[in-house]
Amino acid sequence: MSFKKYVCFSLICCFLLSGLIANSFTNYMKDSAITSKVKFALIRDKKVSGFKIKVSTIDKVVYLKGTVLASDEAVIAEKLAREISDVKDVISTIKVEKPKKKKSSNYFQKIVVDSSITGRIKSAFLLNQNINGMKIKVTTKLGVVYLEGFADSKRQRSFAEEIVKKTYGVKGVKNFIKISR
Repeated sequence: MSFKKYVCFSLICCFLLSGLIANSFTNYMKDSAITSKVKFALIRDKKVSGFKIKVSTIDKVVYLKGTVLASDEAVIAEKLAREISDVKDVISTIKVEKPKKKKSSNYFQKIVVDSSITGRIKSAFLLNQNINGMKIKVTTKLGVVYLEGFADSKRQRSFAEEIVKKTYGVKGVKNFIKISR
């Protein structure tokens, strides 16, 4: 191959490649614009968890991926993507996931109620002259009161249990008080 043919061949290749590169760059920019428009539409819509959905675009085909809490969100996200101009197709692999249960405020209410029961019982023990309240540990879990420690007699042990049973909110008593000798 002569030098002239080699130069001509090289120039033709460069020209063709530059056209392909320019075309690829143009397509990349159009795809980026579509991705931005779809992402903005998802974030703007109050019915969709837009931050949980990943968006990518290749040759004007929008790909949606992520996890949402309701199937409605997935349908709305796909609809919003299809409404963007220049979108050829939308492929969605959005998964619907049930929300994880959080500890409810009811859980914290139970803790407060248990603490209140424990406080009332401890106060009753300390104010009662028939029981040595300093020797008895009181724990409450979901309304069930656990008594541990020592009493001077079986009568004191029974008396402590009776005080607990008469306390408002108590659902049960587990008496592990031992008699000291």
